Amino acid sequence: MQLNGKTILIIGGSSGIGLESIKHFLAEGMKVIICGRDGLKLQQVKSKFPSIATISCDITKSEDVSLMHQLVVTSGGIDVLYHNAGVVNVHSLAELTAIAFATSEMETNYLAAVRLTSLFLPELGKRNEVALVFTSSAVAYLPAAFVPTYSASKAALHSYVLSLRYQLSALHKNIHVIELIPPTVDTEATKSFTSKKVSVERVAKDLINGLKNNRSTVHVSIAKPFYYLHRFFPSLAFSIVNPKNPIR
Repeated sequence: MQLNGKTILIIGGSSGIGLESIKHFLAEGMKVIICGRDGLKLQQVKSKFPSIATISCDITKSEDVSLMHQLVVTSGGIDVLYHNAGVVNVHSLAELTAIAFATSEMETNYLAAVRLTSLFLPELGKRNEVALVFTSSAVAYLPAAFVPTYSASKAALHSYVLSLRYQLSALHKNIHVIELIPPTVDTEATKSFTSKKVSVERVAKDLINGLKNNRSTVHVSIAKPFYYLHRFFPSLAFSIVNPKNPIR
């Protein structure tokens, strides 16, 4: 995919992987729009990257998403929709708060991606060489028990992406569907995690490479060997991911 001159909308672009990826997309000659819930963070990112556009939006609210969609379409539309927003919680499934964590994670990590994709597909279908990108996770294959409902939300997203890619292969051959699958990434959300982490820069660079080479799946770092390990030695893979004490 040729990136120069194209426009990307990054959902969750004010921190973590999304924030890091901004400079890489700009370096490729892309126009960048980001959305996020925190208006102050958006202002800070805008001051760092003056050429980008920002939209304040809570992607779990249908009215916010509809307004963002209208703003993007009237401003000229996009060529790449990048679903990167995510929330993760360390918790026990035996706690009463489990349902609240599960609801929050499913709404942000999965349902919001479905909602946004459905809204933007009609416009994307009319453009040449466009892409839908989803930040998934290695735990989509095999759950990490200390983040149980986060793992479940990423498994749901992974399954959705596979079905979406299959359906669009017949309906819209111009739309490339990419699943970005990193292991644990070194961000503010994972600062309490004890597992080995990859940098946001590594993830962003691998994504750029995947887009340029029209790859459907972008495994980052150890995510690829982990995929094969879980396929052929599932019990071993589970024991590596999950310590004896599942709550960290």
